Amino acid sequence: MITNNVMLKLKDNNNKIISNVKEELLSMKGNIEFLKDITVELNIREGASNFDILFVTTFESMADFDAYLTHPVHVKVSQNIGSNIEESAAVCFESSIN
Repeated sequence: MITNNVMLKLKDNNNKIISNVKEELLSMKGNIEFLKDITVELNIREGASNFDILFVTTFESMADFDAYLTHPVHVKVSQNIGSNIEESAAVCFESSIN
């Protein structure tokens, strides 16, 4: 199992933009066959070093993750939210289910 965690810092983190970005991200659920799951969490603590959104995606394999990255739905979502993003950071890791 591959888990990818992405943190997004938005240029303008007002509630409407945060909500729109969250909705865009969640719109991928059920629309990309390689994507097993996606969760989107919002930051609740103010701070200059904090990010605004965390989204976690899971995949069966690294090949599925790579296919997701170029999938038209993912590309469209990336384009739709891209102008709102100031900074991002990611950690991708292999996990096991017990």
